[in-house]
Amino acid sequence: PDNVTISLMNEALWIGIGNDEKSQSNPLDSCPHVHIANSQTAISFHRQQLTDSIIYASTFGIKSNGTTLNTKSIQYAIDFMANRGGGTLAFQVGRYLTGTIHMRDNVNIELGSGAILVASDNPLDYDPVDVYFPLIDAESVNNCRIYGIGVIEGNGDRFNENMIHLIAKGVVNDELETGRSKYKQVLLNAHQSHNIELTNLNLRTPGWVAMIFDSCVNVMMTNLTIDAHTFFPHTYMSDNSHNVQEKELFMNCIDK
Repeated sequence: PDNVTISLMNEALWIGIGNDEKSQSNPLDSCPHVHIANSQTAISFHRQQLTDSIIYASTFGIKSNGTTLNTKSIQYAIDFMANRGGGTLAFQVGRYLTGTIHMRDNVNIELGSGAILVASDNPLDYDPVDVYFPLIDAESVNNCRIYGIGVIEGNGDRFNENMIHLIAKGVVNDELETGRSKYKQVLLNAHQSHNIELTNLNLRTPGWVAMIFDSCVNVMMTNLTIDAHTFFPHTYMSDNSHNVQEKELFMNCIDK
């Protein structure tokens, strides 16, 4: 028939018949079902849950040019997938600039070959957590993987320099009265989280430490390279974290 549109997206089939507004809806809006619809008939078919799905970051308008701040778009994508049961947000080749992003239950991040998650060097782009400025925050999160052969780039040297400038201008309060903020940039901060896995990643230039795990259970770190030129790149693990597995961790550090 006339005016038929068909699109296939993340294993979701959308067929619209007719000119009504509903038939032109975005396929993402149909989750978690597939719809065949016209003005007279609407039939719904269950499809595979998003927990098994992979959605590319570009689907959500996330830019890979290294200059667009993607914090809100990435967070929207994570929340979108969490609200539909979970899944994997996949980043292809490119540089993805962001401030703090908050992980959710059953949502994974895949950094493919050539994909670089770039931490903003502006401290005001972060959400402070306790005394940390985390790039990735996992607070009370269950079942989370961050994996791939991509890079998480901290820009820690520039972050710390900009923090000093903000303190000097009075924008950030210097509670320690040392000319330096008590807040420290970290690449990952996990607190009271369960089943956290990091695999095959390269973590570069954190402002303080690369990763913090506090009161976490079932943590697996495999084949990670932590590379810093001026700052401590180590991982902090609290005594009340349990069942932690580390395998093939490579660290390059110049201690200043």
